[in-house]
Parts: sequence; C-alpha cells; structure tokens
Amino acid sequence: MITRIHIDNYRCFERATLEPGSLTLLLGPNGAGKSAVFEVLFKLRQVVVDGSPVAALFPDSTRTRWLDRGTQTFELTLRGPDGLYTYKLSIRHDRGLGASIKNEQILYEGRELYSFANEVVAIQSNDGRSNIRFPAGGKGSALSNLPRQYRSKQLTWVTERLARIWVLRPVPQTLDAVAREGKGDFLERDLSNFASWLLAMQGARATFARGLKRSLRIVLEGFRDYEFEPQGRGSHLLQFSFASPKRRGRVSFAFNELSEGQRALVVLYALLHAVSGEASTLCIDEPENFLSPREIQPWLNRLMDETEAGGQALLISHNPGLIDFLAPTRGLLLERKGSGPTRLRPVPADETGLPLSELIARGWLDE
Repeated sequence: MITRIHIDNYRCFERATLEPGSLTLLLGPNGAGKSAVFEVLFKLRQVVVDGSPVAALFPDSTRTRWLDRGTQTFELTLRGPDGLYTYKLSIRHDRGLGASIKNEQILYEGRELYSFANEVVAIQSNDGRSNIRFPAGGKGSALSNLPRQYRSKQLTWVTERLARIWVLRPVPQTLDAVAREGKGDFLERDLSNFASWLLAMQGARATFARGLKRSLRIVLEGFRDYEFEPQGRGSHLLQFSFASPKRRGRVSFAFNELSEGQRALVVLYALLHAVSGEASTLCIDEPENFLSPREIQPWLNRLMDETEAGGQALLISHNPGLIDFLAPTRGLLLERKGSGPTRLRPVPADETGLPLSELIARGWLDE
C-alpha cells in the first residue's frame, strides 16, 4: 500500500507529508487540499502508466502561489511484497517553455533501480553490477514505454502498482447507459464511461459479474439481473431487471432510468468487486453522496474488510455519520488558515463527549 505521500510546491501544499493507513478518511474544510491530494495521485499515475506529458498535467498555475521556486517535487512510498519502494518526481518550470521532468527515480530499500536526469535514463541491472543507460527527453516519463528487456521484476511491480491507483468521484448524473466496446479500458474519474468499463470488466474477469450481481441482489430491493442489449456498431445498452410488483416476471430499466441512489450503489459495489483481492489504492471523493446512512454503512463495512485483506482506500467526506464512524481512529485532518499552506495532523482525542462531526461543525478542533 501507499505508506507516504510527499508534495511540495503544488497548489496549497508546501513540503507536506501524508502517511495514510490501509483506510484513511481525509477531512477538513473546503479549500484545505483534500481533493488536491487525490489530484496528485491521479496525475502521478498518468505520468508513469499513461505517459501523459507533464506540461499538460502540471501547468505553471499548479505551483504554490506564494513560493518563488520553479521546481515541484512529489514522492510516493509503497510497501511491496519484499520491501519498501519509493517513486520520486521533480518537475521543472521554465518561463516560456512549460514544464518538463527534471529528475525521476525509483528506489528499493534506498537502492536506486531507475533514474532520469540530464536527459539520460539509467537502469540498474538485475544483478546490481551495471547500469543500462540511454538518452531520453523530459516531456514525459520513460517508464511508460520502457522496453521489456529493460524492465526488472521490481520495476514492473512499481509501474503495475501505480496503475492500480483508482481516483474517482461518483456523479450519477454523468453516467452513460450505453456501453461502447474499446472505451472501458480505463475508468474515468467521474465514471462517465462506467457502462463501457463494466462491459470490459465482465469480459476480462468471469467471476466479477457473478459476484457483483450477488451483492446487488442484497442491496437493491427487487434486483434480479443486469445485461447488455446490443445496439449495433459495438454499442450495448446497460439494462437492469427487477421483480415485477403486480405480476410474475420482471420489469426492465435502462441504467440511466434508475434513481441516482441506485446508480451510486451499483458503482460503489462494482468498485469493491473490481479491487477485491488486489493490492490497489481506491480513492473516492464523497462516496456517500445520494445515499442514506442505511445504504452507505454496509458498503463501508465491506470496504473495511477489503482493506484488512490487503487493499487500501482513501476517502473524502463531509458527512457527519461517516466522519463519526471513521475519523476517530482513521482520520487525517487537513487545515489551512486563509490562503496559507495546508497543515496536516491526526484527529485529536476528544474530551468533550460530543460526536466528532459536532466538534468540527463548532470549530472546536482548532488549536
């Protein structure tokens, strides 16, 4: 799992370090930087996995406004099956030229496995006795298209682990009911291509659809099945069937005809089944939106089971019930005075007897 996130010179973060656990709730007022943490994780994934140009991901406007430094620095420490790995990225901003990679490193237990500096990539050989070196540009990461013969088992583990960082904010209104073949390889942050992703997932993993349907029969009253109805030219309509209330048989609805809460439940349980059994980091911004406490609590219980089995989840929430349930033992408080830098600290112990959400609402957690 990700054990450490270091961010310097990015939006409201100045030399800030987070140490998330297997399940961590980020809480604090709007503008404190909670979503910016998720944004950084998503962008680092895009750099390493997708090869996205850093100039597009890190424009000059993302630098911290009160700092007169042209370099942004990011670090992720990940606990692997055989030790600790660290990914480091430094981005240089040159006036008029945009952003480029200044330095990039992957370390294993402090030993360098990969580096990029001065337009040269250096890769430590598997036996540790020599370096493979070749020239590369700084517009994007060489890791994204590194030739297979240069990829050690350890480098492969790091890139595949970063690929399993999921950063999402469910917005039921944006979910398309039509699945399009070839459009579901990667789930968009707003889940707008959820139907396409669901089609791809059930095609790639036979047990995924069966497990999801079992869960939905428990949490969606009357749910019987979902299926994809061909629409022609590689398109399929995602349909849900429910028990008919007045006669034998079923009634069907297109995915976008379900209520917002029903769509949110489908999405959240699909995500649980997608990451089940994998070393993944699931980052969800306000998962409780559109759901009642009776609906979100069972999902949270399932999520806790997944994190205890080796997964990881980071959540953002302003919901009192979710805060009171998770924050006392799993909360990380982000605070910011005015337009200054974000400060991070564990949730302090309560001596008043009031719910934590009430203390936050009254501003009594302020020092």
